[in-house]
Amino acid sequence: MPLAQRLNQRLWQIACGCVCIALLVATGLKSSGNYSVFFARLEIYLGGDTVVHFVAALTCSTLSMMAVSERIYAVKFAGIRAIVLLLCLAFTVDEGLQAFSVYRQFSWGDLGFNYAGLLSASVLVMFLKRPSTWDSAGGENVH
Repeated sequence: MPLAQRLNQRLWQIACGCVCIALLVATGLKSSGNYSVFFARLEIYLGGDTVVHFVAALTCSTLSMMAVSERIYAVKFAGIRAIVLLLCLAFTVDEGLQAFSVYRQFSWGDLGFNYAGLLSASVLVMFLKRPSTWDSAGGENVH
């Protein structure tokens, strides 16, 4: 793999790690009752809980799918990419654990918006990872 491609993938991995850690900290703080005014206002400014779930799932899913190698991205189970199944499981576990918190509640709507963000990210990444016309044309079209 060329150096530029490795650097590009490393940047996706760093961005994915930062966003996923921030989301884990935010959900942990909210579940433990240490939910700051900043997060509450941010949720309101973004358009409410459902929009936050969609945007967080879209961002986390897009970064995760772009961060994994092509070989891992290509792995499928029953025709569905393994990374999509793993993210689906992570969103389900995160929402399911909210049923056990006194500060939060399980919501099918939130889970649905998580899945909508995951589906949107899958479509977006499908276009982002598709080889461009210049890549497939080779050097004969480059002047």
